[in-house]
Amino acid sequence: MLGVPPPPDDAYERPRAVTVIGWTSLAVAAFLVARALIDLVLWQILRPAMPALLDGSLGGDRAPAYVRPLLEHVAEWKIGQAVFWSGVGACAAGLLRLRPWARTAMRAACWALAAYCVAFAAIWIAAWRRLPADAGRSHWMMWLLAGLCLSFAIAGGLAAVAHVLNSDPVKAAFARDALPPEGPARA
Repeated sequence: MLGVPPPPDDAYERPRAVTVIGWTSLAVAAFLVARALIDLVLWQILRPAMPALLDGSLGGDRAPAYVRPLLEHVAEWKIGQAVFWSGVGACAAGLLRLRPWARTAMRAACWALAAYCVAFAAIWIAAWRRLPADAGRSHWMMWLLAGLCLSFAIAGGLAAVAHVLNSDPVKAAFARDALPPEGPARA
């Protein structure tokens, strides 16, 4: 390389936690962008039949009042999800390149998703409490607890990732003056 010695093998190495978080986030983001776009296409196909499908699934009863306003904005919600997960994917790519902005953005995304999981748990409780008595309440406590446990487990995992990204070794790896001009060594 024109007389420029390569950096030592142990210099500027990306922490293993950052590698795992970055690649996992990139894979999850790619999957969820694809899922949001597929859901959007399916919604556009099923939208005209949705009132009949929804009412038929409840045995002739009308859907609860809070369901119809949610269904009016499915397309916007799916577009928002695709945009959000595309941003998470970009943050994950920046994280793998040890860009300082990516660590901050990924921590913000983790906390936002953790808050979303807690909000989902609250909505989950409200939805199960308002379920009609004859519409699947036989195992309602099991489903209620399963949803709550899953929501809080995901929120806890996201909080742990945000904590790891705020640890001193990870912060040191993202320090601007710690990087050579050609970037970090690949792990």
